[in-house]
Amino acid sequence: KTLTEGNVVEVGDVLEILYNDYEWNMNEDEYAWVKLQVTEQGQEAGAIFVRMTFDKGEEWARLKPFIRIDVLSLNSFYVHHPYGSDIQVRSVYSGPITVFTDNGLINSPDPDLLIFIDRDNNTEISLMEGDITVFDNYNNTENLTAGQTVSLYPNSSMGNPATLDLSAINKWWATIKVLNHVLCKNVDSDGNPVKVTNTFTTDDTVYSWLNLSNASNGDKVRWVFQGPDNLTEESQYTIDWNGDGLCYAWLDLSKYSEQIKGSWNVTAYINGEMDSVAYFNVKKISANTPGFETILLMGAITAVLAIMKKKDKK
Repeated sequence: KTLTEGNVVEVGDVLEILYNDYEWNMNEDEYAWVKLQVTEQGQEAGAIFVRMTFDKGEEWARLKPFIRIDVLSLNSFYVHHPYGSDIQVRSVYSGPITVFTDNGLINSPDPDLLIFIDRDNNTEISLMEGDITVFDNYNNTENLTAGQTVSLYPNSSMGNPATLDLSAINKWWATIKVLNHVLCKNVDSDGNPVKVTNTFTTDDTVYSWLNLSNASNGDKVRWVFQGPDNLTEESQYTIDWNGDGLCYAWLDLSKYSEQIKGSWNVTAYINGEMDSVAYFNVKKISANTPGFETILLMGAITAVLAIMKKKDKK
C-alpha cells in the first residue's frame, strides 16, 4: 500500500520507497526526504530519516523503487543498495540497534548515525552521537566514537576511520520547529506558562518556555541566558520523545546579587542552530518585600538551570 504522512512503520514491513509514495519534503538541490517512525504494538522505538537524490528529467525512474528498507525487528533494519539514486539514512534510537547494509552491518547501544550509499553501492557511515561497532563483509571490525566516519566497499575491505567535522554536516532532516517562545514566572502542572511577562525582579525565576512541533528523539535544545557584565548561563536538553511537545529551562535570579539588574536575553538553539531570542528586564526587588535584606546579602553564585519537558496530550 502507499503510506501517507502520519503513518507508522511496523516490524515486518518491507518498504519500497518511490518518489511519490510519501509527503516528501522537497529541496531545491534535487533531493527529497521523508521521516519514518518505527513502532511495534504502539511502542515507539526510534525514527528513520531517508533522503533520496534524483536527476532532473528522469521522470521514468520515479515509477520504480529507489530504496528498499526491511524492518526486521523493533531494533534492526536492512537498507538495500539503492536503485538509480544516492541515498542517506539517518537512524535515531533511544536503545540498541543493528543496521544491515549490502556491505556490512552496524551495532550500537544508543546511536545517532548517518549512512550514505551511492549508486555504486559504496557505503559511508558517520557517527554523530554514541558508539558503534562496524563489521564489513571481509571479517574486519572497527569501533567508532562520536565524530568519526568509516567507509565500506562492495569489493574490498573497509577503509580506515577518519575524523568527522560534525559542524559541516548538512542537517537536511532538521524539521523540528519552535512554534512559540515565551518568558514566564512559572509553569503549571501540565507544563504550560504562568504569568507570562518580560519584566522580572531580583527574586523571580525566569522560565524560557518553548512549544515545539515535529521533534524527534535525539534533537537538542540549548538555552543561553545573557545578562549585564557579560553574565552568561547555559542549559541543554536532549529530546527523548517524538512529535509535538514542550520544554523549558529556568534561571533562578535569587541566586545572584544586585549585579543582575538590567537588560537580559535568552537565545534558544535547535540542533546547534540559533532559532529565537527573547528579551527581558530585571528590576530591583521592592524594599518592603519580605526577605529583601537577605537577598541583597547573597553573593553571586552559579545559577541553577533546570529543564523540564512534557509531551503534548493528543
